Amino acid sequence: FGEKDNRVILSKINNPAGYEDIDKEDNNAKSSMIITVATGLDKNDRIILLVIVAILILISIGLMFGRKKKEKKD
Repeated sequence: FGEKDNRVILSKINNPAGYEDIDKEDNNAKSSMIITVATGLDKNDRIILLVIVAILILISIGLMFGRKKKEKKD
C-alpha cells in the first residue's frame, strides 16, 4: 500500500490537419495514485471460495464423527 507519482509526457504527437502545437508545456501531466495489493478475486469469487472451504470443513467434521462412532462400536 502506498502512494506513487505517475508522470506522463506526450511527445511526437501529430494531428490529421497537421497543425503545429502552440504550447508544448501543457503536454506534461503529473498525478498521484494510491496502489494496493489484492487477490484479484471479485465478490462472487470470494463467495464461491468461502462456500467450498465451508463444505470441506463440514466434510472433515463429518469424517471425524464417523470415525469416533466406528471406534465406539468396536
